[in-house]
Amino acid sequence: MNTSNTKTGGAAQPERRLQGRAWPRLTGVVVGAALFNGLLSVPIRRPRIFGDELIYWQLARGFAWTGHFTVRGGAAPRYGLIYPALLAAAQRIGSDQTTAYAIAQGLNAVMFSLTAIPVYLIAARVLKRRHALFAGLLAVVVPSCIYTSAIFTENAFYPLFVTSVLLMVRALERPSASRQLLVAAAVAATFLVRAQAVVLLPSYLVAAVLLAVLRSGGRRRSALAAAVRQQAPTIALLLLAGVAAAAIPGRSTLGPYHVLVTSYGPRPLVHWGLANLADLELYLGVIPLAAFGILLVHALSPARLSVELHRLVLLTACVGAGLLATVAALSTSQYGLGRVHERNLFYLAPLVLICFFAWLEAGTPRTRRTAAAVAVAVALLPLTIPATVVGVSGEDGIAILLWEDMEIRRSFAIAGMVVVAGIAAAVFLRSRRPAVLVGVCLVALAATTVAGEVHAVDSIAFRAGWRDFAWIDRAVGPDAHVVALWAPTKRERVYWRIEGVWADEFFNRSVGDVASSDGPLPDGLPLAEMKIRPNGCLDAAFPWRAQYAVVETVRPLTAPVVRISPSKRAVLYRLGAQASDHRCFARLRRR
Repeated sequence: MNTSNTKTGGAAQPERRLQGRAWPRLTGVVVGAALFNGLLSVPIRRPRIFGDELIYWQLARGFAWTGHFTVRGGAAPRYGLIYPALLAAAQRIGSDQTTAYAIAQGLNAVMFSLTAIPVYLIAARVLKRRHALFAGLLAVVVPSCIYTSAIFTENAFYPLFVTSVLLMVRALERPSASRQLLVAAAVAATFLVRAQAVVLLPSYLVAAVLLAVLRSGGRRRSALAAAVRQQAPTIALLLLAGVAAAAIPGRSTLGPYHVLVTSYGPRPLVHWGLANLADLELYLGVIPLAAFGILLVHALSPARLSVELHRLVLLTACVGAGLLATVAALSTSQYGLGRVHERNLFYLAPLVLICFFAWLEAGTPRTRRTAAAVAVAVALLPLTIPATVVGVSGEDGIAILLWEDMEIRRSFAIAGMVVVAGIAAAVFLRSRRPAVLVGVCLVALAATTVAGEVHAVDSIAFRAGWRDFAWIDRAVGPDAHVVALWAPTKRERVYWRIEGVWADEFFNRSVGDVASSDGPLPDGLPLAEMKIRPNGCLDAAFPWRAQYAVVETVRPLTAPVVRISPSKRAVLYRLGAQASDHRCFARLRRR
């Protein structure tokens, strides 16, 4: 591939391609995608992944009504702040928590769909305008668009991540101090959504140095020195960030991503890195990643690629390696739960697709030996996915859901993945027709999207009889002080029953705390420790006087009943003023 096969002339000012008919079409892509993603949210009327959704809903609610990011009335752990700040608008607009949830889903759909704009601006540097628009469209209807129906940080992280990459591309084109500062600002905003972005600025710096060295024409030392001087603002900012981080324990700085600063062996990291890469490969339909592999090999000989495409391929590789490292560390840690985490990696999809389309525009150039090696690699890559992943990854690995739904043995599922990857690799080797190669990719994306949406709907339908929306707020008002009690008897710690406690907390602003007699709940959030004394007294301390308590019907209290939930699952009790002033705030009814 040489520069005559790819676009170079219009790369200096690609934003100008938004003039004329590009802006209306791109606006249509954003609006259409927002409507499409909003429709996907219609069947999803309640949270389905409570750990994450409850955390950010609580943060948004605390910020909306108190001006502080709080969880259960107390100081919040160090989670990202930008996403709950955006959702605070839904909290204020919604007349109740159910309405606010629907509004938040709409905000998610809009945020996610805005990703089409930076994707187009990146793609316009290396693709024809219609292909750049197509890349923008695919970026906002990828299978992970099903996350717009959930209270997930992915919805804000995705557009900010791609915007950061766009600014990195601009800084690589002309590494002025102002452009580097814009990159740092965008990365900082992305970090404030989720700490996974900690790898972005170092990845940009590595890409800048590699680009300078590879295009040095043999003068590598001088090119390296020049690159270091050009990137001095970025290096200085990284040093300042390192000093600032050193003053705060790593666990606090990175919040949930403190696992990134934990020591792991190289073998599990490599294993899980390859497994997550294999998952992303299946997500995209194998061929785009194979094409990217060809381009990456060509990037070692810069004359074979246009300057713009060379920049994009190297930057995608460096940023991808950084993200893959975070995902490998997460999967290796105890918090990985033996899953692949494509949910934390799909942000790379539009970048890989842009490179894939650029390769198609250039006429699918490849040498026989390189193509054969890449084809073998992508065909065998699914073998790195542990069989135990099938059936446990859920929406963390949407591409795996296709195989879970087949209800076959896990080892057969892995073998099936290898067969599918092998067939796609054979098509990659034998066909040079863009329609065929793109068709395989589109089929994979569509099938994975359907599988993800069906899984999401089924997870809600599993609780089809659940109808306890905002019942507590309707009974006592959103400003009341209600505590939710988790007091199971022995061997009663059933996850779906804990979900009832979470749902009461999620949909009722009046539920400000949770007290448990069975230790911490699997949400990782703070709660009040509750002791059940032999006389039935419930002993717990709250930062405020509890006026009401809600508890499952199997654990009745001696207090007056205010209301029973519509599903007959729980009962709301009024606590006596005198009793609630003491540690024994309520009593269980003797059977």
